[in-house]
Amino acid sequence: MRHVLLVALAIFAALLPVSAFAQDGTNGDGGFVLRVSGDYWLRGDEEADTVVVIDGHARIDGVAQSLLVISGSATVTGRVEDDITMIRSDLDLQRTAVVDNVSVFRGDLTRSAGATITGELDESDGQFLWAGWWILFGFVMFIGMTIFVIAAGLLFAAVGGRQLREAAESMSAEPGKTIAAGLIMVVGLPVAAVIALITIVGIPVGVGLLVMALPLLGLLGHLVAGTWLGTLILRPREPAKHPYREAALGLLLLQLVIFVPGVGGLAFVAGVVWGTGAIALMAWRGMRGRAMPGGEAPTAAAVGGGMPHPA
Repeated sequence: MRHVLLVALAIFAALLPVSAFAQDGTNGDGGFVLRVSGDYWLRGDEEADTVVVIDGHARIDGVAQSLLVISGSATVTGRVEDDITMIRSDLDLQRTAVVDNVSVFRGDLTRSAGATITGELDESDGQFLWAGWWILFGFVMFIGMTIFVIAAGLLFAAVGGRQLREAAESMSAEPGKTIAAGLIMVVGLPVAAVIALITIVGIPVGVGLLVMALPLLGLLGHLVAGTWLGTLILRPREPAKHPYREAALGLLLLQLVIFVPGVGGLAFVAGVVWGTGAIALMAWRGMRGRAMPGGEAPTAAAVGGGMPHPA
């Protein structure tokens, strides 16, 4: 977790204006120190909290709480009471140095006789650093996707509340049919897209199915499954015209279920497939409802609500 926070700090520092921190010199005010594209020297009678040096050399003769160096180097003759983290940087611990935890990623460590490391020493090729990057990236992506999905569910509930509610209700009323329809869609559409891609004329159709139709249908299925789950939990006395609460709660829970070990991912996929089947079944019935049974044209009685006029 410590490495993840350091990665986040490095991202923040990289976004700051270089010119504001490029000056050389010392800073012994006991606070946070950041030096970009420049060297930093903490004198023997000075103290600092966190020292961050990017693309430069850090010399610590005084007392610092922690030290982070990225793409540079550092020499320590004084004390670092917490962590030293070197990323693509070399560290030189002189004989008078007293430090706690030391982590060197893709760099060299020189330790003179007499240098004291009171904590842990971690030298690696950066696999833990990369793991920290991926953890941070995954967390940001999860938060962003959760916000997007809940916003999409609220929008669906606002503009198509009846359709969303009916599709969600069909998952409980007709579980067999909706599950079967979902399996047909998730298997049939990719097969149809591959067949279409074989022919030159069908390439646009195949690409459209894979790039647009399938992701959109999966998103709609996810929204329906979330609304269904929220409805089961809240159990409203009367069906809501716009199921905002049901959609928001259910979608949030579906996002969190991914983290359940072993079954989380399977449950998430099953919900998407099931909800997709509910959407597909509702759309199919809507299209069939546009024509009379048997394909016959409507009679005058069906249109006007009375008996046809005699000839």
